[in-house]
This record gives sequence, structure tokens and C-alpha cells, in this order.
Amino acid sequence: MTEIESATGTHRNTIRRQLIASGIDIDKDVAESYQKKLEQVVKLYQDGKSQLYIEQTLNLTRKTIREYLKSIEIKYKTKSEQWLIRYRNTDLREDAFEIITPESAYWLGMLYTDGHIGGETARGYNIELSLQRGDRDHIQKFKDYMKTNSPIEDHKPAGRLASRVRIGSERIHKSLKALGFTNEKSYDAIPHESLQNSRDFWRGCIDGDGGVYCKDMISYKTHQLYLCGTIDTVGDFITFCEQELELKNKKSPTKCTGKCLYEVSYYGQEASKITDLLYKDATTFLDRKYETYQKILTFESKSIDNFNIRILLKDDTEIKLSGTELKELLIEVFYKTGTTNFTELNELSKRIFIFGQYDNWTDEDYEEIYNYSL
Repeated sequence: MTEIESATGTHRNTIRRQLIASGIDIDKDVAESYQKKLEQVVKLYQDGKSQLYIEQTLNLTRKTIREYLKSIEIKYKTKSEQWLIRYRNTDLREDAFEIITPESAYWLGMLYTDGHIGGETARGYNIELSLQRGDRDHIQKFKDYMKTNSPIEDHKPAGRLASRVRIGSERIHKSLKALGFTNEKSYDAIPHESLQNSRDFWRGCIDGDGGVYCKDMISYKTHQLYLCGTIDTVGDFITFCEQELELKNKKSPTKCTGKCLYEVSYYGQEASKITDLLYKDATTFLDRKYETYQKILTFESKSIDNFNIRILLKDDTEIKLSGTELKELLIEVFYKTGTTNFTELNELSKRIFIFGQYDNWTDEDYEEIYNYSL
């Protein structure tokens, strides 16, 4: 009617009279069309379509949709329930995080850093994992773990190329809430006590909001591992590392410039030790960071084989390593030349200073040490 009125410039009452005179009952046609729309509402809703989708498809208001569904006694469903119907997630692993296992702890770490949960509303219970576009395969791993057929969607948050998967489940949502997850985790996230000592959880966090770099990579003069997060997150990670390993350098969270976040970085051998703690024999990981871990292992292996440790001889220099660590290193070094006399090793151990691995140990350096021990 509106289109006819606009096209002809004729008032709608005049148009209506002319149509009736021609045997066309416009009101009846409108009523029948409207009834068909309402019937479509039921079908779309029972197929799991969202109310927003139904509104836009049928050009109906949300109030009209809800009132009609109520009038024919169709039970209102939560967004989570609609999601399950829409994607037929009958096999969805809704107990995925109710028991902490190495795999569940890892994915909790990923969700803790790169995930999001919706607020506690009837339309909430949404769980989302979003990663940079290049890590799309990792989202597929998460999908496989959760046994969900929700699609992977490409999107551009703040102009960045990213991919995500969204799952609707009140039960999973409640499990995450019980573990301290909130929809404001960027500001108030605190690792749950059941996760604070889990290397799998922290590996998930590093894969999400951390970094691993190998010395021989471009622009990296030494190995590096870092984590970014809330002050509680970074503080708990530091505590975990210090409890699991003997680290010489005491760390504390450092404020990130211009953000409400903190970070911690480890370098050299400490970065290598922590990376090994997190990734050794792991079964779930972000491929590109695991590959960097493998590069670190290769680099360290070559460092031993090529004597990439510089030892300076000084009569008055105190020993910087413990006796056990020093002896193990000397045995490794002297094994290369066939020198295994423990008297020589112990005597030499009193006179050396471990300077670091920043320079390669040349043949001349080694010959000097070997001659000194004779």
C-alpha cells in the first residue's frame, strides 16, 4: 500500500476504495500475509534462529515475536539453548572444565587469556575463543576438544584480522565462573588456586598472551619468554616458575606502558628452562610456539656440541654455580677431549668463573683451559 501511495501520489484511503470496488480485499491480503509471517516465526525459532535474525528476516519487532510465541505457548529459550538447537550440538562436551586434566587446564589457559564469556543474563552464556587469523588451525583444535560444530568465523576486532568460535552453554559458562572467569577478565582476572601450579594452564596462557623467542631468530640476541596479564596473573606465574625451578634472577610484575596490564620477561638460560618446563612432552600447544621451543632445544644442543660457553680463568674469582652444576658442566666439557680425571676437574672448579653464553667458545679458548688442567 505504501509503495502504491508513493508511486501514484494517491491517498491510501482512495486506493483502498478503488481496490475494494475492483473486488480486491486489501485488508484480507495483509492479514493473510501477516499470518504467514507469524507461522514463519515459529519455524525459524524452532530451528534455533536468534530473535535478531527473525526480526531482520521477517521485518517484525521483538515484542511482536515474543508475544506471539507466548500466545501459542511456545517456551522461551535462552540464547544457549537456541545455540544448541541451531548447530545441533548434541555431542557438545559440556563437562569439559568440571574436572581439571592436562588438556582442560591448557584450554582454560587459552580461554583465560584469549577467550571471553558473556554476562549473566538470559541472553548470555556465550563462550568465545578468538585468535589472530594465522592461528585458525588452533581454534579447530579447540573445536575438536569441545566437540562443537559451531562455525569458525573470521572477524576484524579493532581492524585486526582474527578468527573465533562461539559456543552457547549455560553449564560451561557456570563451570568457568566457578573457576573465577568474568566478562571483565582483562581487569580483574585471578588464576584459580586449582590452576596456579599447572604447567598446562600456564602453557595455555603463554600461547595466548605470551611469547617465546629463540636466540638465533632475527633481532633476538638471546632466548626470551614473556607473559602479559593482570598483576595477579603475572605474579602467580612468577611464583610458579620460582617454585618449579632454581632461578637466580628474582622477578616482579612490570607495568605495561599505557595499559592496565603487567608483564614479566625471562631471558637466556632462564627462558630456556621455563620453556622446557612448559612444553616438554606436551600434547596440546600452539604449533608456532612449540616450533620455537624446538628451535631453542636445537640451539642449546649445538651450544654444547660447539662449546658455546665462554669460561674465563681467574685466580681470585668466586664460583657462580653450585658445586653440582659446575661439576656436571665440567664433565660435559672435558668429556669432549677425553679428560675425566676428577682431581683435575675439582682443582679447576676452584679457579673458573662461568661468564655466560654470549660468545662462542673458540678452539683457542678450549685449548687454553685444557692445557691449564694438565
